[in-house]
Amino acid sequence: MDPLGVLVAFGIFKIFVGLYFKTPIPIQPMKAIGGMAIAHAGSITPGMIWGAGIFTGFFWLLMGVTGAITWIEKVTTKPVVRGIMLGLGLSFILEGLGMMKVQPFFAIGVLS
Repeated sequence: MDPLGVLVAFGIFKIFVGLYFKTPIPIQPMKAIGGMAIAHAGSITPGMIWGAGIFTGFFWLLMGVTGAITWIEKVTTKPVVRGIMLGLGLSFILEGLGMMKVQPFFAIGVLS
């Protein structure tokens, strides 16, 4: 996948959705998909990222049109969201430590 095309398109749609919904961080599911793609780059294919993005888009469109988003907001508490963020953060840490183990000299140079 061409990172320039993906990031520019994602940025343009993020601006559009942010202006439409008047919120600074409108697309959290896409951040989670991107985070998982970075943390597990070897096991996630470009097709999986495309599929996850398309499914997420249709899912949230359906939730918004039907009004089910209000119910999801009430059910999903802050501890659930923070737990997801913690899990993703720990995943980043483990992936980083694994990369440092493979290339220790590069890791030492980055740390100093």
